[in-house]
Amino acid sequence: MNKTEEKFPNIEKNFSNLEDEIDLGNFFKIIKRRKKILFLVAFLTLLITGAFTAHRRIYKPVYSGSFRLLIKDPISGDNRGSDSLKGASFLDIARNDTINDTPSLISLLKSPLILSKVAAEFSLDPNSLSSIISISTERVGSRNADGILIINIRSNNVQKGKKLLKRLSEVYLQTAYLQKQQKLQDGLDFLNKQTPLMKAKTQELQTKLANFRRENSLLDPQFEGKSIKKLEKDYEERIRNIDSEIKRFKSIREQIIEGKLSARGFKEVINSSQGNSSIEVTTLDQSLLDGLLIAEDKLREARSTFTENSNVVKRLKLKIDQIRPQLKENQLKSIDLTINSKKDVRNLLQTQFKEIKEKFSAQPNLIKEYNSIIQNLEIWKDNLSGILSARERFQLEMAQNTVPWKIISPPIMGGNPIEPNVSQNLTFGLFGGLFLGFILALLRDRFDNVFHYVEEVKNDIQVPHLGHIPYVDFFKNVRDDKRIILKELDFDNFKGDNTKDEKYQRFFFQEALRNFYTSIRFINSDNSINSLCITSSLPSEGKSLVNILLAKTLADMGLKILLIDADMRKPQLHYRFGLNNILGLSNYLIDKKKNISSIIQKVEKIQNLSVITAGKIPPDPTRLLGSERMKTLIYDLQNSEDYDLILIDSPPVLGLADVLLIAENTDGIILLISLEKVKRDLPIQSIANINNTNSTLLGCVTNSINLPKATRSTGESYGYGYGYGYGYGYGYGYASEYSDYANIEPSENNEQDNPKLKKIEIFNNLIKKFIKRIFEFLD
Repeated sequence: MNKTEEKFPNIEKNFSNLEDEIDLGNFFKIIKRRKKILFLVAFLTLLITGAFTAHRRIYKPVYSGSFRLLIKDPISGDNRGSDSLKGASFLDIARNDTINDTPSLISLLKSPLILSKVAAEFSLDPNSLSSIISISTERVGSRNADGILIINIRSNNVQKGKKLLKRLSEVYLQTAYLQKQQKLQDGLDFLNKQTPLMKAKTQELQTKLANFRRENSLLDPQFEGKSIKKLEKDYEERIRNIDSEIKRFKSIREQIIEGKLSARGFKEVINSSQGNSSIEVTTLDQSLLDGLLIAEDKLREARSTFTENSNVVKRLKLKIDQIRPQLKENQLKSIDLTINSKKDVRNLLQTQFKEIKEKFSAQPNLIKEYNSIIQNLEIWKDNLSGILSARERFQLEMAQNTVPWKIISPPIMGGNPIEPNVSQNLTFGLFGGLFLGFILALLRDRFDNVFHYVEEVKNDIQVPHLGHIPYVDFFKNVRDDKRIILKELDFDNFKGDNTKDEKYQRFFFQEALRNFYTSIRFINSDNSINSLCITSSLPSEGKSLVNILLAKTLADMGLKILLIDADMRKPQLHYRFGLNNILGLSNYLIDKKKNISSIIQKVEKIQNLSVITAGKIPPDPTRLLGSERMKTLIYDLQNSEDYDLILIDSPPVLGLADVLLIAENTDGIILLISLEKVKRDLPIQSIANINNTNSTLLGCVTNSINLPKATRSTGESYGYGYGYGYGYGYGYGYASEYSDYANIEPSENNEQDNPKLKKIEIFNNLIKKFIKRIFEFLD
C-alpha cells in the first residue's frame, strides 16, 4: 500500500462507485445552470402552442350541439300491469327486448343503417357523420341513467350543425316508431301462433288429472300423505316421552339402591307420578311405607324428650331397622315393574310407528305422479293466461300509434367554439414546454460533462480540497500569447480605468493562494513539506500559471522559493518570466559536469524567487526525469537551506509518466482541476494513476480559467468569494465555440453592381448574428 492509500484507504472504492452515485444535491444546480434553455424552450413551446391555438380558433373552430332523448318511460318502467310475470315474460319474449342493452343501442344509432339517409342529405359519408356524433347516457349522481341518451355532435359550422341536430332528432324518433311497430307486429304474430298450442296442452293435462283420480279412488294423495305424516310425528313424540320416563325411573331406582332416597322422598315421588307416569305400588308396600314414616316421626319426638339410651328410643330404632330392608326390596320391585310396563308400551308404539311409516312410504310414486300432473297443469294454465294477456296488450299498443321515445331537451347548437380549448392548450403548452426544456437542459448538461462548482469536485473527488483559484481577467490568453507576466504581477505600475478592478482581482487571487498554502501546511502537519509538485490531468488547465502565482505570492510573504520547470515537452516558465532557456534542467541532467548553481536564475524585481527553466528539449524527457541524477537533484535541493519550498511545474498526468516519476521524489503532489474545462472522469483517472505509485497525493485544488457567466453577460461584478473554502464565482464559456459566426464578413464581389446580392448578404449576416445570439443565450 502506497502513501496515498495509507491516508485514504477507501479512495479506490469511492472511485469505482463514483459513476453509479447520483448526487441529488446537484440536481437543482443543473436546472439553475441551464435555466435559460429551460425557459427558452418553455417559452417557445408556449408561443407555438398559442399561435397554433389562435389559428385554429380563428380559422378552424369546432362547435358543439346536443339534445337529450328519453328512451325509457320512467313512470311505468318495467311494470306491465297486473299480469305480473305471466304477462311481462311473454311481452318481453314477443318484443324480443328481455335485455336492455344500451351500448348496442348506441352502436345501432351511430351505424350506417340509421345514418345513411341523413348523410346523403348533408353530402357526408356515413362513417364521417358517425365520427362527429357522440352518444352517452346521462349520469345521475354516481350512476348512469340508462333511460336517457345525450346525443352530441361537433361541427365547424353553427348553422349546418343546427340543421344536422334537428334532422338527427327526427330520424331517431322515426326510427324508434318504426322499430316499435315492427316489433309489435312480429310479437303479435308470435303470440297468435302460440295460443292454440297452449290451449291444447292445458286441456290434455286436465284430462290426465281426471283419469288419475278415477283410477286411484282419491282426490288428493298429497293431502292423505300429509295426514299420515302428522300421525307419524305424534308417535315419534309419544316414544320420546316414554323413553324420558324410563330414564327417570331408572334414576329413582339408583337412588333407592344407594340409600339416597328416604321414605318420605319416595312417597313424594309416588304422589308426583300421575297417569301413565305413576309408579305401581301395592297395598302392602303402602302400609310399610306409612309405618316407616310414622316410626320416624315418633323417633324424632322421643329424641326431644328422652336420651339415646332410653328404652323408648331403642325400641323405635329397632322397629325402623326392621321395616327398611323389606320396604327397600318392595320399592325396587315396584320401580322394576313400572319400568317393564313402560318398555312394553314403547314396544307397542314402535310397532305401530313402523306400520304407519311403511304405509306412507308405499305411496311415493303415486304422490310423485300426482304432483307432476298438478305442476305441469298450473304451468300451462299460467302460460295460457300470460299469452292471452300479452296478446291483448300488443293489440292495444298497436292501436295507440305512439312514439316510444321523446325529446326532453331540444336540439341546441352552442355559439362558442369548444375547440381549440385555449386554457387547456396553453396549460399543456406551458407544462409540456417546461418538461421538454427540462429534458433538453439535462441532456445539455450531460454532454457538457465537466465540473461547474467547487462543491461538485468535493463530492465527486474523494480527496482533500485544498483551495480554489478564482478567475483573473488580466491573465486571459497568457499561454496562447506567450506573454511575460512580470509587469502584470506588479500592480503598482498600472494606470488607467481598469487599475481599480485589477487590484481588486489581485487581492482575491492572492488571498486564495495564501489560503491554499495554509491548507498545504496543515494537510501534513507531521512532516514538513519542502518540495511540492503541482500538476493537472490535461494541458491548458493553468497549472503553470498557478505555480507562478503561488511562487510569487509566497516570495512576497518572505519565503525563499525555487520554481522548477520540469515540463520538458512544452516548457512555459521562461516565457512567463522573460528568462533565457539556454541552460536548464535538461542540460543539468544530461551533462554531469554542470552544477546546480549554473542553471538557477534569479527573477528580476521579485526577491526570494529563483527559477530553473526546462532547458533544451530532449528526445526522451521520461528517461531524464526518472534518472538517478534527477532524484539526487531534488534530494539536494530539499536538504539545502537555500530554499523554504521547491515548486515543480510538471507535465499533465494523463498520457505521460513524467509527472509520476517526478512526484516520487517530492514530499507530495497536488492535482489541479479546472472548472468548466476538464471532464469529470479525467481527475478520477489521474488520481488512480498517482495512487498506483509511491507518490503522496496531498489533495486537489480547483481553478476557474473562464470568466464567470454573470460577468460575461452583464459586465457587473466579478463574483469572487473570500478565503479558502468560501467558494468563488465561476462560469463556463462555451459561446466561444460559435464565435466564428461573428467573424464572417459579407462578400464584396460585385457589391456595388448587384444590389440584390447586397441585400442577400445583409440578410445572411442578420441570420448569422441571430444564431450567434441564440447560442450565447443557451450557453
